[in-house]
Amino acid sequence: LQSGDSGVLADMNRPYRQQDYLDLCDRLYAKVPDLSISADVMVGFPTETHERFMSSVDVCERVGYIKTHVFSFSPRHGTPADQWGDPISAQEKAERRLHLSKVAAECASRHMNRFVGRTLRALVEGKSSKDGTMEALTDNYISVRLVGSPSLARSIQWVRIDEVRAGVAYGEVVSSTGNELRHLWLAPRDDPPFQVSGK
Repeated sequence: LQSGDSGVLADMNRPYRQQDYLDLCDRLYAKVPDLSISADVMVGFPTETHERFMSSVDVCERVGYIKTHVFSFSPRHGTPADQWGDPISAQEKAERRLHLSKVAAECASRHMNRFVGRTLRALVEGKSSKDGTMEALTDNYISVRLVGSPSLARSIQWVRIDEVRAGVAYGEVVSSTGNELRHLWLAPRDDPPFQVSGK
């Protein structure tokens, strides 16, 4: 996304505008209803006013991202944006980053709550958290914590999402797909291989 404001996008020399982006997301959700979308969003671009910043907040709320990487603009000598300098204070950037991060966390929680009670296919990852739970990643990029043996690592399981608490999804393994990770690429055409975007 980078920015949810058409004026800022134009200043960034991006070839799309806010409505183009929203229309694309609408088409994607229509085609893949369980889709999860993530985004990178910059705050504090030199021409980003408070109103323009709120356009980014609005887009985040409308799209409902599962993950949002929020970062602050930092000047780079010799780039096209260098002509505007760095007029937005570090404090204002930090406040915008915090505001948008809070909105993003609420959006992610709402998105995950749509799947409470659903059983999804997930890759159980090898790492476990401090509380002893394993982490699994569903086909649509929802990270789920569950109780299980380390032997589940690198296997595909059917995981039921039971609750979302403090922005974290919790669930349990209900059955195995019978496919270990090394067998994924042999899956039949009507059962496409598990894919993790960006990994």
